[in-house]
Amino acid sequence: RQMCIRDSPGATEHKRYARQGAGPELRLSDGRFYAHRGWTMFIAHIAERRDIPYQMMVKRIGATNAAVVQVTGTGAKTTALSVPVRYIHSPQGIVRKSDVEAAVRLTAAVIEEASSFDDQKDDF
Repeated sequence: RQMCIRDSPGATEHKRYARQGAGPELRLSDGRFYAHRGWTMFIAHIAERRDIPYQMMVKRIGATNAAVVQVTGTGAKTTALSVPVRYIHSPQGIVRKSDVEAAVRLTAAVIEEASSFDDQKDDF
């Protein structure tokens, strides 16, 4: 069986996942969890207002720790913000510096604005 990198040139659009150089990924779902839609859209709105690039992803395979956080104790509103990494399960991964910088900016922006989520949650 032949494997290909999902963001490689030549991979058809419907087989691509997050692309390097297009910003961090906001994940709506993966093989183990479904993100809280309002929280995810709140973060996307922050990114758009602050002109921070991001990619909205829906995956049927793979998983993050978001699934565990979502169901631990009484649960939590959860989404996944991640940086696209090539060769993620190898000893060395490859990232684009611009994706890491955008993820840091978006994380900082969410921390600054998180307290306003409850006021705006009906908007999403």
